Amino acid sequence: RHCLLVASHRHGCCVFQRCVDFASEQQKYSIVMEVVNKTVDLVQDAFGNYVVQYVLDQAPEYRDAIVGIIASSIVELSRQKFSSNVVEKCLQLASEHGQSLMVSQLANKEHILQLLQDPYANYVIQRALQVGKGQSLEALLSCIRPHLPALKNTSYGRKIQSRVIKRCGAGALMEGGPIADLDGTASQAKGKKGGKHDASGLAGPMGQLGLDSDPGNGGAGRGRTKRR
Repeated sequence: RHCLLVASHRHGCCVFQRCVDFASEQQKYSIVMEVVNKTVDLVQDAFGNYVVQYVLDQAPEYRDAIVGIIASSIVELSRQKFSSNVVEKCLQLASEHGQSLMVSQLANKEHILQLLQDPYANYVIQRALQVGKGQSLEALLSCIRPHLPALKNTSYGRKIQSRVIKRCGAGALMEGGPIADLDGTASQAKGKKGGKHDASGLAGPMGQLGLDSDPGNGGAGRGRTKRR
């Protein structure tokens, strides 16, 4: 009943995570379903977004439900500071079907330029280019390609272009050009070989999230300061 109030409080979000850790199976189900039902509200909150990320990490059986909710509002959520981090988390952890659903929703010709130019959503697009596969990735590339010339002199545009080349080859920048690694096999192999494939970006226990007993003092309230 008080899920939103507790999970969005700077101390309560830490308490909420501990409740997930120590609850019985029935209690855990009740608590996590409250998070699922209030996903859209929580991900937009400075502290609540960490609770959703924690559930994604620690309760994988609920990922599909959260991914589906995020996918239905992905354009709006990608453009907000806190929720954009959760969108990226979902892209990383979702099943192949979930990733395809999210990438397909981002491949929206009406909104793609706004997403490419947005200080938060452009990171979501970069993540989508990293994890996307098959037809959904091809659709996203088709939406992005016409805007690259106009964006080439911006820092966001250069990052997007670099991500496209790194993932799919220089030919992907041209209409009808060859697209390498459309199924993601080369990227997966590279990630395994390098041993540094984004594992550090996953939200784990409270300490790994950068949370402490007072998130307001450098914890959850700061988001990911390394770039935003």
